[in-house]
Amino acid sequence: MLKELLILFLVFGIIDASVAQDPTYPDPNQSRERVRPAGDSEPFKGANTITLISGADNLFTTVGQILTEEGYTVKADREFGSIVTDERSAPNNPQHGMVIKAFVKNNTIRMSATIQPHMSFSYAGVTTSGTPIPAEYRNTNMTVHRIVFLELDRVARLIADAVAAQKLTYSVR
Repeated sequence: MLKELLILFLVFGIIDASVAQDPTYPDPNQSRERVRPAGDSEPFKGANTITLISGADNLFTTVGQILTEEGYTVKADREFGSIVTDERSAPNNPQHGMVIKAFVKNNTIRMSATIQPHMSFSYAGVTTSGTPIPAEYRNTNMTVHRIVFLELDRVARLIADAVAAQKLTYSVR
């Protein structure tokens, strides 16, 4: 019965086929967080957060140094464990800016990025000039979401190498 119902939903497009076939998708009654199994450290559709776990010392300082070495200007607050970059143009997409946010607590680094639209547009009477949008991994190559998320992923992997991360996971938050 469940299998027939699932097929019926797929045929009529009620649910996305990639979600229906993916056993790691969470129960809707559970948390929205979705983490791939250990060892599978590749982004998945909808992932918007990268988490690194490391036993290294001075994680906060290392994250700031790597971001600075990569050309980002950072604002850091050691008390709250937050590091936020100043806005810079998204790679190959000058009409959008991007900001990377990193939070360091104990042995965990949690990173995300936001897209800063530089163009103003109206839709259904609502103007969206400059409203930050969370970046997320998408399967299509040309979206600004994917471009910004892949830049975040590149930086996160540099940090993972520098701190000898024991685990790198992707999640939806």
